[in-house]
Amino acid sequence: MTAIAARTSRIRSLTTVTVLSVLDPVRVAEDYATLDHLSGGRLEIIIGKGNDPRHYPLFGITEEEQWDSLAERYALLKRLWNEENVTWQGRYRPRLESVTTQPRPFQQPIPVWHGGASSTLSTELAAKYGEPIFSSNTFHPLAKYKALIDHYRERWAYYGRDPKDAVVGAGGGSLYLADTPEEAIRRFRPLLPSVSFDGRSPA
Repeated sequence: MTAIAARTSRIRSLTTVTVLSVLDPVRVAEDYATLDHLSGGRLEIIIGKGNDPRHYPLFGITEEEQWDSLAERYALLKRLWNEENVTWQGRYRPRLESVTTQPRPFQQPIPVWHGGASSTLSTELAAKYGEPIFSSNTFHPLAKYKALIDHYRERWAYYGRDPKDAVVGAGGGSLYLADTPEEAIRRFRPLLPSVSFDGRSPA
């Protein structure tokens, strides 16, 4: 992403999922704030707990702790980006005493999306902070993603926000090629019938 930022001037960069459930928020805060400056404020990130339970033991947490770890680390990341002289103590990293991360973010705030593909705990966290979700709809039946998005909008309203302001992104890492754009759409449409190709809901 740094290489892309150095060679472009207008496009915004969006990460894939930053697996914050196992990463140090201090390192994440400083690395992404640096990239935010290098891009001139064109950075957006997606956070999540990850989909592969095998990585949790590598970082000292259990699969059962993944949600608590994500929530705690994200709360700390938000403080590190929004505050100076942060004093903090939690379960998943050593205590901090009057810490100000450097550099400070270029954007105020850096836009954050919440990856949500398997549990309402992810959509709850997004709704709590008033931030968008990104549903990488590649693993489960569409009904599961609909339930997660419905939950997100319900909890968005619970926290006193207008449901029409809730932002939902969706997609997966894929590329479909054909001789023309029209041919690509014609061939791909039957594979993903719930998606509209004109930016509107098919309903």
